[in-house]
Amino acid sequence: MHSLSQFCSVIFTYIYSFAHKHFSWVCLWLAAGEVNVSLSSVVRFSSKVPKLSKNEIVVQLVDSYLNPVLSQQSRLKLEIAASTNSSGFLTLDIKDNKDGSYSCSYMAKDVGTYEICASFDGKRFLSCPFSINVYSCKYKQHAAYGFYHCYYFGMYAA
Repeated sequence: MHSLSQFCSVIFTYIYSFAHKHFSWVCLWLAAGEVNVSLSSVVRFSSKVPKLSKNEIVVQLVDSYLNPVLSQQSRLKLEIAASTNSSGFLTLDIKDNKDGSYSCSYMAKDVGTYEICASFDGKRFLSCPFSINVYSCKYKQHAAYGFYHCYYFGMYAA
């Protein structure tokens, strides 16, 4: 067992209890180095992505003191909300960026809107679910430069 002084801090909060009509002190134990799902979040994603391409969501894991938490990629998961067709969604990999952020790559096989959640040990982040619109595109070679662009509705994909 680790010593309390190494990992924990005690915060006392004065709470008025409406149910019992009395005042009480509540002790909250906050562990340093352990992921706080309420403070961690999805920090970057694209709301519009092309189908059948590798896309990325970035998640930031922090502890109760807002310190980054490293080496936790095996406990992170991307999932589709129950109301969405999950067969068209594939999580490719989750990479630790070594700064408390994690790059979660995925691919959507079908056009449509997906409700996506990121979770840590089965606990969803407060920013979940968020919507991603997957569009179909045609790739055309750029005449002057030779590289390919994704066109949809006659315009470049952003």
